[in-house]
Amino acid sequence: MQSMGSIPNSCGQYSTASANVVGVVIPTLARDLLLLEKAIRSATEQICVGMVVLVTPASNFDKLLPFSSLDRVRVIQEEQPGFTNAMNLGVEVLHQMGFPYFCGIGDDDILALGFLDSILKKVQRKDADVGLGHCFYVNTKNEIIFKNRSPIFLARVLHLIPNVIPAPGAMIKTETWKKVNGFDPAYTYVADFDFWLKIKKQGKFVKSNIPMSYFRWHDKSLTAGNRAASRKEALGAQLRHTPNYQKVLFYTFTKVAYFFADKLMKHSMKSSYKKIHVD
Repeated sequence: MQSMGSIPNSCGQYSTASANVVGVVIPTLARDLLLLEKAIRSATEQICVGMVVLVTPASNFDKLLPFSSLDRVRVIQEEQPGFTNAMNLGVEVLHQMGFPYFCGIGDDDILALGFLDSILKKVQRKDADVGLGHCFYVNTKNEIIFKNRSPIFLARVLHLIPNVIPAPGAMIKTETWKKVNGFDPAYTYVADFDFWLKIKKQGKFVKSNIPMSYFRWHDKSLTAGNRAASRKEALGAQLRHTPNYQKVLFYTFTKVAYFFADKLMKHSMKSSYKKIHVD
């Protein structure tokens, strides 16, 4: 397998950013503390990050308390179960603390070094609601199996196509999160997709062509292990956000779009395994 080399260990190519303006939320069940530590480190290495909030069930709180001694890390207990509720609680804490921006990652994901510092400049310059980059899907062997480098103009037609906007690492205004009433816990699989669809109606997306995050993909993950249920929920969310005059287009175009998206992703996963190093 062709080596991808290691992730850069300095910000080098990225612009210096303002400190302490972005908060990072990491919901966690504390199943793998080594991966969680790497996720935390990938956040605190960003100059602009002022706080990392770990949200966990009460049963894991004592297990995670040692992390609260780390610089810019806070551990809080979830008030309601579920990843979506944990995300909302973490963002609410950051909003109350006055952070103008946030991002969320899973407890086994990695933020690309310097991404938040770089995208912050563009988000502020363009007065955008969401800042994005490329998201690399990584398997349990640390091999890249898919690269999400979707062009930003696809956000305009998100109600008609599969979700091409990656959530891990995306920088979002906390006020925008508040304005659209956060992530909807009624969704089991596609709360992030519904969130993008709500922002799309009145918000602005920007993107830089640099790595944003490394998203760990495995068969036991919630969405990967429940593809049919996830697809059904996604279509329901899209239909909810599709204007009446586009409903005919939705029914004729969307299923075709999903079919070809599945083919593309399966082909990519079979043909593009490449080694990376996340340390």
